[in-house]
Amino acid sequence: MEKEEVLKKLQVIILEETGISIENEPIHSELEADLNIGSYDRICVFIRLEEEFKIQFEDKDVAEGITINDVVEIIMKKSQ
Repeated sequence: MEKEEVLKKLQVIILEETGISIENEPIHSELEADLNIGSYDRICVFIRLEEEFKIQFEDKDVAEGITINDVVEIIMKKSQ
C-alpha cells in the first residue's frame, strides 16, 4: 500500500471521527498538541484504523506526541 493511499484514508477517518480536516496540515503535526484531537477521539480514530487496515496498535503506538506521519508509518509497517 502506498503512503499517499494510507494518508488519504487517515484523513477521511480523522474527519469522520473528529470533524477535523488534516488535509492541509503538515505531516509532522501532532494529533493532540497541534490538531487538538483529545484522548477519546484519538481512541475512536485508532479503532477505526484497526478495522480499516486489519491491524492492531500497541499502547506505545498511540501515545501522546504521535504525529500524522508516525501513524502512517505504523500502518504501513503493520500492513506488510
